[in-house]
Amino acid sequence: MSGFFKVKERETTPKISIEEQKKKWFREFFKSFVFLWLTYFAMYLVRNNFKAAQPLLKEQMGFTTTQLSYIGVGFSMGYGIARTVLGYLFTGLNSKRIMHSLLIVAASMSIIIGLYLSTGGHSIGFLIILWTINAISQSTGNPQGYQCLYNWTPKKNNGTVSSLFNMSQNVGGALAGIVALWGANVIFKGNVYGMFLFPGLIGLIIAIGGMFIGKFSPRDLGWNRVEEVFDEPITEEAKQSATMSRKEIAIKYIVKNPIVWMLFFANLFTYIVRIGIDNWASLYVTEELSFTTAEGANTMMFFEIGGFAGTLLWGWVSDKLKGRRSIISGICMILVLAALIPYTRSHSVIVIYATVFILGLLIYGPVLLTGISYYNFVPKIATGLAMSVSGTFGYIFGDSMAKVLIAKISDPEAAGVHIFGRLFHGWNDSFIIIYAAIAVAIVLYAIITVKEEKVIKKNMAEALK
Repeated sequence: MSGFFKVKERETTPKISIEEQKKKWFREFFKSFVFLWLTYFAMYLVRNNFKAAQPLLKEQMGFTTTQLSYIGVGFSMGYGIARTVLGYLFTGLNSKRIMHSLLIVAASMSIIIGLYLSTGGHSIGFLIILWTINAISQSTGNPQGYQCLYNWTPKKNNGTVSSLFNMSQNVGGALAGIVALWGANVIFKGNVYGMFLFPGLIGLIIAIGGMFIGKFSPRDLGWNRVEEVFDEPITEEAKQSATMSRKEIAIKYIVKNPIVWMLFFANLFTYIVRIGIDNWASLYVTEELSFTTAEGANTMMFFEIGGFAGTLLWGWVSDKLKGRRSIISGICMILVLAALIPYTRSHSVIVIYATVFILGLLIYGPVLLTGISYYNFVPKIATGLAMSVSGTFGYIFGDSMAKVLIAKISDPEAAGVHIFGRLFHGWNDSFIIIYAAIAVAIVLYAIITVKEEKVIKKNMAEALK
């Protein structure tokens, strides 16, 4: 199988000219982009279908909320740990074939769960194992997609292309429940196992199609590298890293790279802010502001709409600013701090809706751009690994802190949390954690911006030569 995923470099002289490659570039790029987009979209279909299926799993299968939470924990732990492990193992391999193969595994796990439930299967341990395998196979899907797209995309357009690709998770996440429930009701007579079978089948079809349509890079067509096609300089690091082993790449460009570690921690604190708002918005407005359950649910919708718009906007803006991702991330975090003022003080439904939209719009700037920023500090071959490790930091530490710590602080029935001798208890105190995370993130982005500016100016000087 290692041969199947091995990158096959074409060292022969291209049979067609650079001009001809430019003319044909978009068609070939688009084929790869579409199936990468659909693959990550489908990963969310076979991820969020479990969330949507939980009420029917309780109603039809008799599972308890606690049992379902065990399955969710298995997913989170498998996803977080595997993201770095697989990111390392996949470094230097054909990320397009890997991504489609991962979807085949994830979709298969969803189908197996559906088949198991259709027989009346009720073993929570077996379901945890299957859903954890699903998580492991999805863990590095996003970095693998970026890795392939960067092989096709001129550096000046990385932000815009990344934004368009990242939309797949917003669309997939939003449609997962609708697609799963429609399939269950129309094809499987309303049985909950249909919510796993139907999305799984869609995922399999997309993954198999992606295996045969589109290429990993222009080199697979016998063309020049994308830098040569679009007259962009190939850095010395890119040339050196092409002959390095996986271990050498990890040590030099990840382990011993202080700027990359700063980005890891910036992503971690950004994650705390994002999850701290997104995960608790509905509960906050219903408990603290006395909104109705429906009004609380709408906050999530407006946050996601804002996030969708932000994903498109900030990638495009960062391209217009010649790849200055970190300064935009820092500005967005400052504006998030300002937007939290009406969010924490207003009792108006309209103001809260507008505020969560703005918060979603702003926070998805650093969420997107932190990942793209690695491209300024590591060679292309190491971007997938950098994003994978970053995701592990965000998912295991940032996500858990935002969920567990804020839950213990805000829960009126809990005793609160003592931090540095001070008792934190209640919703107002929970926002102190978010403010602190924003402050740390702003400082980190400011430091990274200085280094990023030097890299951009260096690259511009090399391009002029």
